[in-house]
Amino acid sequence: MLFNFLLLALAVLGSNGNEWLDASSCKNGGTPTNTTDCICFEYFTGSDCGTIKCLNQGYLSNPSDLNADRCICPVGYFGLFCESYQQAPAQTDLFLVKTPDLIIFLNTRVQTLYNTFQFYKNAVLADPAISRGLNGNYSKYFLYEFDNEDPSRTKSLNFDNRNGFLTEFNRSDLTLRSTLTKCSPEPLFKTLLPWIKDNKFSQQTINIFTQLPSTTENFEELENLAIAFNLQFNIYFQYTDVLCHSDKTYDTLFPFELLAQRTGGFYWPFYQFDDSANMVTDLVRSTFNLQLLGYQAYADGNCPTSLSATFNHALGPVDIYTLVKSASSAVSINSSLSPPISTTAAATGTTFISLFPPFPQGTVTVTGATGACSIEILGIKRNPLEIEYLGIKAYLSFTDSIDADSSYFAMKSGVRQYIRLHLENIVSPLFGLTPLSAELSSDCKTNISTNSLSKSPSSTFDYISSASTNCLDQYGTCMSTKHWLTVTFSIQQVQNTFTVIRHIPIKCLSSNDNEVPTTEAPATTQPMTSVNPVTTVAAEITTSSAEQQTTTQDSTTETPTTEAPTTSEVITTEAATTVAQETTEAASTVPSTPFACPNDANLPAMIIGYSMQYDAPTVRAFLSSPLVFNSSTADPNYGHYVIFTTDSDSDIYDNNHANRETFSDFQTLVTSYSAAYQQGDPNRPTNVISILKQLLSDPLIKDRSAIFLLIGKTEVVGDENDKIEIMQLATSKQIRVNFYIDKALYQSTADPEIFKFYEQVSAISNGHFIIADVNKSTPGGFYVPQKIFSLLFFDSFPHKLAMSKTVSIKGADDLGTLDLSGQTGDRDFFITAAYSPYTNDVNSVYLMVIFTNKNGGQSPGPFSFVCQPETCENNPTPPPWATCSYGNVGCGAMLSIPAGVEYDITIINTIYNENSTLTYRLWEHWQDNEEYKIKNEYMDVRSQYQSSLSGPIYEIAAVPKVALSQFAVEKIDKLEVEFYDCDGKYVYTYDHYNYASVISNDSICGTTFMVNPFICNFEQTCSLERDILQGFYTTKYKIRTTDNTVLQYSTNFWCKKNEIPMSCPNADPTAVGLTSTVPSTDDVCQCLTRDAPHLRGPVCTVSDCSKNGYLQYDSSEEDFVCQCKDGYNGTYCEIGICSNTASRTAKDVNYRTFTIAIVHSNRDEFNNIVTELQNANFGNLNNIWQFNVFTVCNGNTKTRYFGTSKDTFTNILAGFKSNFDADLLSYCGSDQGINFTSVVKYGLNSFGKEVRGVFWIATHNSDIVEVDSLMDFYHVVQGYRQEIFLTAVLNVGGTTDLSSFNTTLEAVRVTGGERIDFGSYAGSTYAKYIENIVLSKTSLNYYDLITDSITNVEIPIEESAYLTISNGGYTDGVTVTPNCVAQPTVGKAFVYLCSTPGPVTVTANIQDGASLVTVRVLNGYTPAWVFINETNQDNLEAMPVLNTYPSIAFDFEDNNVIPHDTTPYSIARQAERVNCAFKYTSTFQLPVTSTGYDNFEITIEGQDYKKIIPYVITETLENRCKNGNVTIGDAKCTCPEKWSGADCSRPICEYGSLNIMQNACYCDLTHGGQTCSAPQLMGY
Repeated sequence: MLFNFLLLALAVLGSNGNEWLDASSCKNGGTPTNTTDCICFEYFTGSDCGTIKCLNQGYLSNPSDLNADRCICPVGYFGLFCESYQQAPAQTDLFLVKTPDLIIFLNTRVQTLYNTFQFYKNAVLADPAISRGLNGNYSKYFLYEFDNEDPSRTKSLNFDNRNGFLTEFNRSDLTLRSTLTKCSPEPLFKTLLPWIKDNKFSQQTINIFTQLPSTTENFEELENLAIAFNLQFNIYFQYTDVLCHSDKTYDTLFPFELLAQRTGGFYWPFYQFDDSANMVTDLVRSTFNLQLLGYQAYADGNCPTSLSATFNHALGPVDIYTLVKSASSAVSINSSLSPPISTTAAATGTTFISLFPPFPQGTVTVTGATGACSIEILGIKRNPLEIEYLGIKAYLSFTDSIDADSSYFAMKSGVRQYIRLHLENIVSPLFGLTPLSAELSSDCKTNISTNSLSKSPSSTFDYISSASTNCLDQYGTCMSTKHWLTVTFSIQQVQNTFTVIRHIPIKCLSSNDNEVPTTEAPATTQPMTSVNPVTTVAAEITTSSAEQQTTTQDSTTETPTTEAPTTSEVITTEAATTVAQETTEAASTVPSTPFACPNDANLPAMIIGYSMQYDAPTVRAFLSSPLVFNSSTADPNYGHYVIFTTDSDSDIYDNNHANRETFSDFQTLVTSYSAAYQQGDPNRPTNVISILKQLLSDPLIKDRSAIFLLIGKTEVVGDENDKIEIMQLATSKQIRVNFYIDKALYQSTADPEIFKFYEQVSAISNGHFIIADVNKSTPGGFYVPQKIFSLLFFDSFPHKLAMSKTVSIKGADDLGTLDLSGQTGDRDFFITAAYSPYTNDVNSVYLMVIFTNKNGGQSPGPFSFVCQPETCENNPTPPPWATCSYGNVGCGAMLSIPAGVEYDITIINTIYNENSTLTYRLWEHWQDNEEYKIKNEYMDVRSQYQSSLSGPIYEIAAVPKVALSQFAVEKIDKLEVEFYDCDGKYVYTYDHYNYASVISNDSICGTTFMVNPFICNFEQTCSLERDILQGFYTTKYKIRTTDNTVLQYSTNFWCKKNEIPMSCPNADPTAVGLTSTVPSTDDVCQCLTRDAPHLRGPVCTVSDCSKNGYLQYDSSEEDFVCQCKDGYNGTYCEIGICSNTASRTAKDVNYRTFTIAIVHSNRDEFNNIVTELQNANFGNLNNIWQFNVFTVCNGNTKTRYFGTSKDTFTNILAGFKSNFDADLLSYCGSDQGINFTSVVKYGLNSFGKEVRGVFWIATHNSDIVEVDSLMDFYHVVQGYRQEIFLTAVLNVGGTTDLSSFNTTLEAVRVTGGERIDFGSYAGSTYAKYIENIVLSKTSLNYYDLITDSITNVEIPIEESAYLTISNGGYTDGVTVTPNCVAQPTVGKAFVYLCSTPGPVTVTANIQDGASLVTVRVLNGYTPAWVFINETNQDNLEAMPVLNTYPSIAFDFEDNNVIPHDTTPYSIARQAERVNCAFKYTSTFQLPVTSTGYDNFEITIEGQDYKKIIPYVITETLENRCKNGNVTIGDAKCTCPEKWSGADCSRPICEYGSLNIMQNACYCDLTHGGQTCSAPQLMGY
């Protein structure tokens, strides 16, 4: 299997440059490559995939057989590949051989002087099973005459009667008298193997007579075949004095002994001149029905002093023979009831056989045996008249789990398995057999385990052990050569019940065995599906979705703190890692600089302003604020100083401000302003809007400047666009705007809404809205504004903002995640907080900051602050539990946090007024030589990113251009950018890609990036009580360095509404082969196209990466281009590159399952239905792999047949009519409603979802078919490819329940089936209609639910087709032309067979309800298709649900077909693919918005044939994920490890292969379990 994947990888890489094979050169659905071989589905092999692999020791038919391409299967196995064991109900006649054959393999070369063949021949002729009756008891006679020297004498003969056999067997020259002198092995085993296969021997005893040993060639395969097919070997070897001496040839002859013992037979070496030859006659009688009654062995050479075995049988009078093997000749053999009648030594002198009276039970004991010893008890009938009572047969298989549909002919060493058992009395089936227990033993260890057996009626092997067990090929130092199962069961004969013990040989396969029970073992220890041929043949890609998510989070990116991305999103980020590294290659390959980055000349400005509405003492107290600084503390952090006024006579900024370049000059300036201040008009309307707008636009005001403005009480009025521009300028330039109002003035204002603008600007700009005293001193002698100014302008604003949040809920608030990964030591943080509106009677605000270590290590203790303004303002030494605060600003406090990990930060607060707004700021203090800066520009997508905006605009992609300065280029690994909304929730960028692209650097300390386009919303719905954040977003930057350090930095921006109408492309979205877009709505362009180019964005200029890649800025193109993740390519990443081969069933357009459900209420209804079944010839269904027929009567369901044999299936159906089962109606009652969903669920239970099938539900009374809940029905059928055909008899004399009819019509429609109602099954020929469908490759050219009349609807067909019209009300005036013949249906359904290709025209007058009009083409252009979640997949991996984008992979057998997806309303995007089983994918670009029926529509170019692919949409996959998983990701479940598929029901067979139904594994020799994972060795 790994070899196949390697081929696949080479094919994708194009390593040899050969031309690709034509698809037609690969058989059985194989995939062509550019090598000389095809890549085959499981169970096929060969360069052209033309050879079937048979499982469980099955083998291919002889090439001369008519069914040469079929497997010959062992007992109990069925199916095309012998993969199926589960037949229901449990078969009572599993053993097809009721009467055995006489089979003899004769080595005809014997020594001249010692020709003892006469002894064996006489024994055979004396066998009562031959001599009895006209033709003996044997069914047939087989004789193989082998001559290794003279091939002309080698013959394979078979006879239907004993006379022909006796004539041949009595030939005088049958054995060649030879002068043999050497005991040379001859290829007996090698010759036996094909002879057994040619004659399909099963459930038989094979007798071998030879004077020469055999080579060991094919020994293992012969042994495995014998165990699988229930073959026993009885081997008679004649010793001679001159050829093979009994004392010298034991090792050479040991394979004979092993083969006999391991298959439940015996090995008898005899010598013509002693009693051992006489015993041959007794032993030959066992051929007809040898019964192994007891067995015990010790292969380690430590034979116990007393060796014993117990037997218990219910066979009637039977001779008990005990065969003993010992290293010594001095043995004594006795039983608990009687001494032996006779004891005979074999020619070796170490093998003995004792005959005991015919006791039904007893214990045989052997003393004196030494070395490797064994005891074997055989039951042999002497009286030929009683021979028929020996009819009990037993057969075993082994399975990975009780519920798994996998079974093996043998056990596997060290792998725990469950034991399955079938017992059968082939002569008297009325006798009851009840297994009780099964004890596993070996010749190294007795009683390895004992398990009770319980009934499993749905399995062929109808009993299963209560627990799993395992065999071992070695127990300690003992190498085990044989295992057996001691089965105890009861048998009831008439009124007597007997307990019976039976010993059954089993195989314990080890990893050293040449033959494997299923498919070939992997060549490496990697999982079979772990090769990604797109990148490297060693890449492991079988990690489950959950693992991929974990890996991504650990190694590439931080998971957003509030809303974790879905699996597909995480994978996108994971795939982005490699490219992100490439984008920074230019930055990371420059020569290292030996010096630190120079100081930045563009320092921020310190800005103070005041309203002229205040009196002079208040303003002078406020203007004293910056005077707490001096030049040594101010100038290192600020490069420009500004003072300005508001609410003056002028609105001109230049008339209201002054600036200085040094702090000492600024100190003089402030002092002069303070001394000269005169109060203005207290009631003058404020001009703060005008002044601020001009100030923020001043080029001297650099990024990260801070404003400290004393505001008045007049309401802010002005143009809303000016307000928005202020917010955009402040956030884009990272200017911290702080508004200060005197507490008394604020409290005297009746309406706090007057100050809403101030709250808003300060909140979004990372400043504070301060409500505190102005002209008031603190106990330390400072004015309150001085204390606040110091807290902000010294401890906060000169440092980087790590995190911030604005909330309004009292309680616990998640601030987000702080990433300090890679950093060392402790980091210092300063926290500030403020709340508004302010209340008069506030006493304190309690804050607790909790840092939780996300890496699982120790977290620092919580930091608690009790902010009490009065305490701090009136007490020079506040208590240690209190943190000083002033007005509404408080809790300025330093926190020291251990670095090196990620922290989740939670702040617990108490706000007196719950409607207040609380702003948190967490400032991370710079360390030495660490200070760097991030500057944002927002580029206009409409100008192809050549001009910048003051800030992002709603529905116009906000494309940040980020300049990182003061940071060594050589240290940058990547820059990660995340966006968060007004509630702090993570917001996805285009393609969920968070890494910025390097577009330039100065090779030293400056790097410029472009961030992926981002669509913002100016009217978000925020949880904040006060409506001030509707356009607010936070940007979190993470600089990841080359030494694995993470540096986190935060900024904000404001999104505004777009005021300029956009010009959108406008074309027909339904056009085929043309670029098409959807016209704009609400000033937003919809850019969806069927064909390239695929674009998106506000004016359809941004490349759309098909959800298979991500945008990255290309400086050479001055545009964003798609970078495709692994498995995709193309300009828009629309081309999938498949990394594994699809299952054979996924691409199969044949029907492979056929189910008939007969739903009835009484005998007459049943007879009407089964009478119609006789009109079809279901024996022609060679394409069907699995048959299912069950009956339903009043809700009671009974399986009649579930299996793979079409002959059994047809016999069952025929038997319904000819031999009506009295039990058939025993579960019936009065006429009542039929739960349609339950019937369908029962029929689908054992089928794989990807297998196509026909499911015919034949009911009678049409009005009692009910669907209680369509959604429940949709849940049952979703994902299956079972087309449901519902037939019913009209409610004669009454009216049809249209509601019920229409509901069932909706139900069958989602499966691609139909409902037909007629007056009677008699004469309907519907069974023949179903037969023709099942035999064909069908496709739908028209499939529509019509609620009104249709006139001259033209439907092109390429081959013959059935046209049906099904209506629960009334339809007339139906005409279907041309060349369409009405079929004999009676009722409200019309069926026409249209036999000529071309357009079919339909007219119908439809009344009273809906009608389903179907045109089903037979053997035309039939699409193969499967739903997928990723477009580089080839198997069922999605089940569409609401608000998802359905996607299918599809193809046509005819390579000349050129399809186009023309599905209405979906604008489906179609793409070709590379190295995939399916050539095309098609994906909806609009989400599905309603549950129930939907479809894809594929139009064939140049032909106008439309192919309809129906499917069902459900509301969710919640609670439908299998195997313990509950996580949902879009249209599929996120599967746990080793499970796959849309609902996680398909195992990933790590060391094995999926079965043909795609729902269970077949494991290699060393693995077991439902997913063939690691061995579960648990001792013994």
